[in-house]
Amino acid sequence: NNRYDIYKLIKRICSGFDKAKSECENNELDNVELCLIAHFIKKKDWNKNIPIRHRGLRNELKKKAIALIAFVKSNQKYGKYIKGIDAAASEFDAGPEVFAPIFRLIKKKGIKNCTFHAGEDFKHIISGIRSIYEAITFLEMGHGDRLGHCTAIGINPALWLKRTGEKCIISQGELLDNLVFLWHIVRETLNKKLQDRLLNIESAISLYSSKIFGTIYHPYELVQAWELRKYDPILYLEKDRTSYYDFYKTESFEEEKTIREKFNSNNIKNILQTYHRIINTQNKYDVLVEIDSGSILNNEEILVLQDIILEMMCRKGIVIETLPTSNLRISYYKEMKEYHLKKWIGNVENSYIPPVVIGTDDPGIFSTNIYNEYARAYLHLEENDVPSHDIYNK
Repeated sequence: NNRYDIYKLIKRICSGFDKAKSECENNELDNVELCLIAHFIKKKDWNKNIPIRHRGLRNELKKKAIALIAFVKSNQKYGKYIKGIDAAASEFDAGPEVFAPIFRLIKKKGIKNCTFHAGEDFKHIISGIRSIYEAITFLEMGHGDRLGHCTAIGINPALWLKRTGEKCIISQGELLDNLVFLWHIVRETLNKKLQDRLLNIESAISLYSSKIFGTIYHPYELVQAWELRKYDPILYLEKDRTSYYDFYKTESFEEEKTIREKFNSNNIKNILQTYHRIINTQNKYDVLVEIDSGSILNNEEILVLQDIILEMMCRKGIVIETLPTSNLRISYYKEMKEYHLKKWIGNVENSYIPPVVIGTDDPGIFSTNIYNEYARAYLHLEENDVPSHDIYNK
């Protein structure tokens, strides 16, 4: 929460690392560099009776981000160890939009690289794919940044459908967000395999727009409002002026003026104020509905959508951090053979696959280490009939 707490923590870590180096036989740690990642935690929206979704978490994150920036800039001895930031924990608790303002702020202030865990926990696979897309665009991720898990763009849709069942219960707001995301992707990419779905998507958008907002908004307006979620709603929905200079601002004065004009467009403002529980506080966005799991897109169309996002990551140079043990324990898989790693590193037909690295996720929780994760990856490929020499090469 403040520079002094960060200082005490990093000093203890560095002291422990120096002690380990001095006690290590054969000087094995002499050439090992210590690098630290500042970790932000997703938390539930604990008070849904007040305006602005995740108000408490947003304020907490800003406080910690400001403390981190101030520490790195003021402490030359220990600030240099902090090389990046990340956010993890359950996606059901908070999405990329909550972290977007502070991630962009920290990057602007000099900590350039980030990791965000996305596409791991999802009620519907399209929700998971949308979360990955939101992480890329809302956090303005680029070359060298990482996305953890990304199960939603790896898992075979047929397997997901088999494991999740024919029916899926999600909020009608989440369903509308998924439809708006799909409409945007189809219009942006002009993908021929998804074009046939456009009329059905537009019809469903009209239905759920009417249910949630009490009126039918055009998909283009809903897309604009959805894209504006990357900005701080406390700043743009509750404060009516733009300041010329603020050290902790993400956007420039001119950018902020343009963004504020978009927020103040009548329909956009109504959509966002309803979403953030400022008006129409009956909160119809969060009402649960039951849908057919395969009703939005079929399996082949979901595969197309997965490839669109993979290509986007590839072009931007964003790395996938794949976490075999974690995904096996808490995802839709029952055995390592079902895992999706082969799809990413063995797919010669699709050349648009981003770089993939193997990680442990959380060694303490999953009782694993990096050696074990490579062993699991080896077994996964072996069980999928990849020859041994090819496994070593991969």
